Amino acid sequence: MADFQYLASHNETDGNQMSLYDKIILRKPEKKDFYDNPVPLFLPPPIFSRLDTPVDYYYRPDVLHR
Repeated sequence: MADFQYLASHNETDGNQMSLYDKIILRKPEKKDFYDNPVPLFLPPPIFSRLDTPVDYYYRPDVLHR
């Protein structure tokens, strides 16, 4: 079993890649102007994780309820 992660990045005109992490993660309530700004389209594959930090998940066998 594997867990894949996808880093949001954008190619600049000079060929460098810029991380979009700080622009995607909202740390405070934003005003309407923030949402009206044009941004590059970023759609991660739905099978990939949305987090770039590991999270403990304890797998359990199927539980039978009575």
